[in-house]
Amino acid sequence: MRRFPAPWTVESLDGGFKIVDANGQTLAYVYGHAKHALAPYRSGRSSTWLKTKCSTQSTFVVIGTDHDRKTGALRALLALKDSAGLSYAGAAFISLAGNERAQFFAELERLATSWAAFKSSRLMDVKWCHPKLVVEVKHLAGSKLLRHATVKRLAT
Repeated sequence: MRRFPAPWTVESLDGGFKIVDANGQTLAYVYGHAKHALAPYRSGRSSTWLKTKCSTQSTFVVIGTDHDRKTGALRALLALKDSAGLSYAGAAFISLAGNERAQFFAELERLATSWAAFKSSRLMDVKWCHPKLVVEVKHLAGSKLLRHATVKRLAT
């Protein structure tokens, strides 16, 4: 197993990541899961493996809010605007604070509507809004729908 000199960082790529040293030199590219072909799978922590999640940040439009089924936490329902209109992207936990959080909820209240942007048996207790509020969201890279997503800021 190749070891990398510290300090180093991991940068997200489409479908994988690269490991970069403090001088900006690329040390390795990793796509998918990397392990020696003959090595058996072993669960748990290891000093020879680095587990990382490749995240990215994207811009989405808010179409409503609901509550997470497991935790009850409020989530923003998000969509992508494209040439065909709106495409449902998934939900993101709202991690805004202070004035930005207050502004977010005030804007949601102003844009509230009774029509449903999307029909789904999984979406329950939804408060819909007109798709005008744009937010920046941090989420896992390389998935069709949002995973491990959080609203980071209002887009300008």
